[in-house]
Amino acid sequence: MTTSAAPVVWESPIYNPGGFADEARNFVYHLTRLGLDVAIRPVGLNTEFYREMLLPDQREVLDRALTLTPGNSFINVQHMAPQAFHADPQAGYVIGRAMYETDRIPPSWLDYLEVVDEVWVPARFNVETFRAAGLEIPVVRVPEGIDTEHFRPGLPPMVLRGARGKVFLSVFSWQLRKGWDVLLRAWAQAFTAADDVSLVLRTYLMDQPDRPDGARIIDLAIDRFISDILGMRREDLAPIVVLAATVSEADIPGLFAAAHCYVGPSRGEGWGRPHMMAMACGLPVIATRWSGNLDFMDDDNSLLIEVEDLVPARSHDPEQATHLWAEPRVEHLASLMWQISQDEILATRLGQKARSDMVEHWGWQSVARIALGRIQEIRDRLPVG
Repeated sequence: MTTSAAPVVWESPIYNPGGFADEARNFVYHLTRLGLDVAIRPVGLNTEFYREMLLPDQREVLDRALTLTPGNSFINVQHMAPQAFHADPQAGYVIGRAMYETDRIPPSWLDYLEVVDEVWVPARFNVETFRAAGLEIPVVRVPEGIDTEHFRPGLPPMVLRGARGKVFLSVFSWQLRKGWDVLLRAWAQAFTAADDVSLVLRTYLMDQPDRPDGARIIDLAIDRFISDILGMRREDLAPIVVLAATVSEADIPGLFAAAHCYVGPSRGEGWGRPHMMAMACGLPVIATRWSGNLDFMDDDNSLLIEVEDLVPARSHDPEQATHLWAEPRVEHLASLMWQISQDEILATRLGQKARSDMVEHWGWQSVARIALGRIQEIRDRLPVG
């Protein structure tokens, strides 16, 4: 990698805690490790604060990628919300990276998606939903991966103040799609204050991950839900701990190491990165039997929550007015959490199988080779010079 002109330009948020940025960082880092020069064109919010939270090796590769310039007839990967996709007259080929979490994509997305030459989606779920929308461009499955050296069993656990006993962990942005209401209902059914368990929510307000009073706002919302909807008091339940502070890249595995089980009762996932992190760390994972996470979760490596039905998406987005998403069955989630709290043999078996599957099939080096293969196919078709 001695050239300063890169054949691929990755256009994305980079130094921020969002999902687009996390995935983009890993693609750039691991494609670089495979010998491909990738230039970064940063967009959106990028902060020095978050840059300093990354691992030094990753930061070095990304900093270098920020200095590279595009080569001739470069491939432009636009890794961002489709509303921001745009034609690049200097690029030889434009790829849009996208995903969606309901049973269809917004109608307005067709215009945005048709601006690019092809779209990459991570899961078979979105191959189906994007193609069903009538796209005339290729829809190519390029999955996400996981760093199985960074996320692995046996690491020192993070200290979780307020947690006790067996810890159930969930990581998500505070929105209804993530099923926090399902989780609280099931928690109230499965355990009481007398049980030696705790629920730790690494959560944050949508689009405000570093808001100083985020934990207080979410705690108040939890109190209101327990009181007004469940008709209970929070002290009647086993502890619920809200962790709203940003966790550095180096410390995230310690968060999973502090847990005994990961639970994600989402109503829809484009992929499910935290599920995969937990599995790589050898945790048993409980998640919904629907959408993108089923690409890497099954009955051998996970506990899957049955779905009541596909129901209208309760969203503030008017474009989702006709969309459907899954409604996880509360009683089944409660029984799965109780089961895993009592059956250490089952928890160990699931965790070991999950870890094995992540190492065998989903390491970032393997996934980056899929992306590299597709990039090479495209480059072979582009004119030279």
